[in-house]
Amino acid sequence: MRRLLVAVATTLALGLPLSLVAATTSPAQAAEPRPTETIYEAAEAAPVCLDGICVHYAQDGTNDVPAEDDGGAGAWKGYAGNGIPDYVDLMSAVLVPKAADTFAAAGYRSPVGDGVLGGGSDQVDIYLADLDDVAGGAHCVQDEPAAGPTSGFCVLDNDYSPAEYGTRLSRAANAGLDAVHQYFLLVQWAYSGTNSWLNSASAAWAEDEIYPTLNRNRAVLPYGPMGSPRKGFASELAPRARAEGTWIFLRFLSERYRAEVGGLPVVLRHIWEHTTDPGAAGPVEDTGLRQMNGALTGALAEHGTTLTNEFTRFAFWNRDPARFYREGATYQAAAPATTTRLSRASRSKVFSPAALETLSSKTHRFTRGSGFRGAWRLKIAAGLINELATLDLSLVTRVKVKGRAPTVTILGTASHELRRTVTLPFSASVEWVEVTFVSGQLRAIPATPWPQVPTATLRVAAVR
Repeated sequence: MRRLLVAVATTLALGLPLSLVAATTSPAQAAEPRPTETIYEAAEAAPVCLDGICVHYAQDGTNDVPAEDDGGAGAWKGYAGNGIPDYVDLMSAVLVPKAADTFAAAGYRSPVGDGVLGGGSDQVDIYLADLDDVAGGAHCVQDEPAAGPTSGFCVLDNDYSPAEYGTRLSRAANAGLDAVHQYFLLVQWAYSGTNSWLNSASAAWAEDEIYPTLNRNRAVLPYGPMGSPRKGFASELAPRARAEGTWIFLRFLSERYRAEVGGLPVVLRHIWEHTTDPGAAGPVEDTGLRQMNGALTGALAEHGTTLTNEFTRFAFWNRDPARFYREGATYQAAAPATTTRLSRASRSKVFSPAALETLSSKTHRFTRGSGFRGAWRLKIAAGLINELATLDLSLVTRVKVKGRAPTVTILGTASHELRRTVTLPFSASVEWVEVTFVSGQLRAIPATPWPQVPTATLRVAAVR
């Protein structure tokens, strides 16, 4: 069973409930054995196979499912007296099919068939097992890791005990969310077996689209760009919880481009369709940079925009989520990296050059202190330099005047060097002024060691 586990240290170190970090973005090794071969102590019960999906389970041993078969009088709603546990009924006839039907109606590919694996049924195999000691909880595993389409199987919990998953959501709600999250990983692998932050982020995004009132994915927002905007989510070292927290970028795109097919925003399907573009995929051990860059830039081009344009907007949306996102009043705004209070005695500030990770942002806020009288303005000299010209850069200012919404100005975009000097209001009516540096889309995957990061420079001074 240990060969099925991923991200043990990351999950435990973050202190997250296992139910909140539900997907793996790292495929297992080739020819991974099925749970029936590795952890079921006794022979599995007869699988329940409906409409191309087989649910495997055990009725004996530590992996046994709840035995109730009373049709809903207990914890699970199934079919009374049919000889199949109600939990298995619910999973095989309702929860997994709901996920499958939703993605099919939205125009996504079906998961790749697994041929003779999983009992030789060439169907989607879902295994129910005791995951109490499994870091990351529910997960999916590729049968044969590959850069192109590949099959896999998923393992979901055998009972969703409140002792493991908590009591905020019902057992059935957690089961339904995991069914969506994991099944969508199989759908993604029908496009590309190359794994990146996009896999987990997409799966967490799908939870909220299909079960919009449950909001389990909000728990990982602090680990993504909303909570850590200076951490680039293209990083090859990004932990899984951070990848899942990046679902908010996909929500941002969904709210910017709202056209739907089958009840799901079509923009994300376009992204996955572009993972098959020449140059978008990479070798199976790739960190996902080619996939991410090629897929996002290709899909957004269909919508008449660029990744850098969208990521720049994303950066200032996250500074004021209540103003921009539909559910933004419930989101914690991304915090500025620094807040500097200028005074008459200390009117200027020079920041040391600092690196900026790819697909990240860094905001500096300035407020008025004591000693200022009359009309003052804030002179800002900001720069971003990327020696290899491998990615796009942008600069944004925001000015908040009392009683008004902040005024946002995008100062410019460039691929090698971006320097701007501006003078902004800094009178007594100004609550604050912000400067945001944005590191956007890759123009090329550099041959030199990753990551390639631009350098940000900033000098500010209050002037008459």
